[in-house]
Amino acid sequence: MSDWLSTGAAANRIGVGVRTLYRLIDHGELPAYRFGRVIRLRAVEVEQFIDRSRIPAGQR
Repeated sequence: MSDWLSTGAAANRIGVGVRTLYRLIDHGELPAYRFGRVIRLRAVEVEQFIDRSRIPAGQR
């Protein structure tokens, strides 16, 4: 896995749309980095977000 993901690749990895991804970034739930005009996300932080989002058994 690459160190950095584009917003489209990160949204794909999480399974949400790009607009939802931007909302997660805006609400501080997912860190993102601006390099000039592009926004990138660290692959490891996307994976950590996925791990944090896990629902424990019996808590739908």
